[in-house]
Amino acid sequence: MVENNAYIRHALGIAVRITILGLLFAGSAGAATITVCKSGCAYSSIQDAINASNTADTILVYSGTYFENVNVTKQLTLRGIGNPVVDAGYSGDAITLSANGIKLEGFTANAGISGIYSSYFSHNTLSNNTVRGGDYGFNLISSSNNTLSHNTVHSSVAFVAIRLNNCSNNTLIANVVRSDNGIFLIYSINNILIGNTAGGGMGAGIALRSSSNNTLNSNTATASLSGIYLYSSSNNTLNGNNISKNHDGGIYLYSSSNNKIYNNLFNNTNNFYFYDSNINTWNTTKISGINIIGGPYLGGNFWANPGGTGFSQTCSDVDTDGICDSIYLLESNNIDFLPLAKFTAAEIKVVSPNRGEAWPRGTKQTIRWTYSGTPGSNVRIELLKGGVLNRIINSSVPVGSSGSGSYNWLINPTQTPGTDYKVRITSTTNAAYTDTSNNNFNINAP
Repeated sequence: MVENNAYIRHALGIAVRITILGLLFAGSAGAATITVCKSGCAYSSIQDAINASNTADTILVYSGTYFENVNVTKQLTLRGIGNPVVDAGYSGDAITLSANGIKLEGFTANAGISGIYSSYFSHNTLSNNTVRGGDYGFNLISSSNNTLSHNTVHSSVAFVAIRLNNCSNNTLIANVVRSDNGIFLIYSINNILIGNTAGGGMGAGIALRSSSNNTLNSNTATASLSGIYLYSSSNNTLNGNNISKNHDGGIYLYSSSNNKIYNNLFNNTNNFYFYDSNINTWNTTKISGINIIGGPYLGGNFWANPGGTGFSQTCSDVDTDGICDSIYLLESNNIDFLPLAKFTAAEIKVVSPNRGEAWPRGTKQTIRWTYSGTPGSNVRIELLKGGVLNRIINSSVPVGSSGSGSYNWLINPTQTPGTDYKVRITSTTNAAYTDTSNNNFNINAP
């Protein structure tokens, strides 16, 4: 019995070691790297390499033009080295993603019905790719949790640069697209668009149709017929976007309501159009924070036009908080209650002493400064020696007028001579507005 138990323990030990080795070898097989190039690599066809690969493999595709339709049917990483081109010859899609968890980066897709196409797949990552020619750039249907970042679509794409049809929870970051319709969401929810640039065509830079609960943040929609177009779309949030230089209108709302649109820059001849639209919200509550034009508060939107006569460019802002003193009525159901005002950040600059001046102690010298914006009514002037506060020259001096100020300083006859003095001037109402001499000046014994 003892011998049997020992035998069983020995057999189990061998089995465990074999299992571990098997797992290690399986892991190694799953992480293989396959190369594709025009000559001298394991494969000269991208599709052949995919067909021969295993899940989790990496396929490196080197520069050159590959005349084929690529269908990625496994969870793989495909990485372009030297910007390889997949040319579909206007027959079918150039690259099709037919699995979950694919990483595709560094390719140019050319002359496909869609440059890159995916339907009913998720968790794919597409980055640093380029699409030229064809009808659609990136065409995703019923796909979710994908990330598209830093891709480029050229104006040679005929219809839509990036289309999400019945898609959810996708993230689009820093893509640059030029097409008649830039980024188009149809029946899509909970997608996030951040930092994309879209425009340059005869349609919309960014368009939403029957789409809700999407977030558009820090995008640029410019030089299109319409910057942003919402059709039967609700509960979307648009903030921090630059919507400028569009030919027909900045934002067009067609039967769209309950959207929150704030902290955007509108600079178009016609900034908005409405058709059968209900109430939308055009501002958030006034809160401290840097707004889209550098002002100190978040509120509504900045309403400009190329001629410099837009509401925000000309409104009154008596308290200089960067919020217009009056509301902006877009139409009866759409009001910006906190439109942003033209804002010039307050600034103080020391003019002298600033250039190595030599000032004898016991003499009267003029300290000069300039200012912009509204730094407050008074400033404090301090003397620094070796970068450390030496004395307060005056705790409250009028800031000046017309952007400049000065103070006649009688230097103490007993002031210690030195070559490492500087002057610091600070607003008495907001210490953030301050400046110090760029260079040391001298105080000499007479």
